[in-house]
Amino acid sequence: MAFNKGEWSELYSIFYLLANRKLNLVDCKLNLITNNIFSVESIISKKKSGVIKFKIQNDMVIPDIFGEKIEAIKIEEIIKFKNQVFYNIISGRAGSGSFEIDYVNQWLEKHNIFTNFKAKSGVKEDIFLKN
Repeated sequence: MAFNKGEWSELYSIFYLLANRKLNLVDCKLNLITNNIFSVESIISKKKSGVIKFKIQNDMVIPDIFGEKIEAIKIEEIIKFKNQVFYNIISGRAGSGSFEIDYVNQWLEKHNIFTNFKAKSGVKEDIFLKN
């Protein structure tokens, strides 16, 4: 799957939230609104094909892809994946336009996650967080 930097960043954001489990609340200038932290328990992404869910339980993430529960993934593995995606986004491998990250395709296949995380450019509510 080939994405541009912005689209890869959307995928990175999902796995960042799964790995860190927290989201600080900030204003439009990135100043903390409160000291409250939004604790992420699950991430939901609605696609044309159905719903993609990632539920966090202890040190595991349980993917549910279009109603099919996939084998749980350790948070440590999610962290490694997230870091690899980030490295490839900023490494300069990417020129303008779309590019592939082979590691991502292999990792997603290994975990039986066969979906396109890309949303339409006009859609701004790509993911929903549940706490």
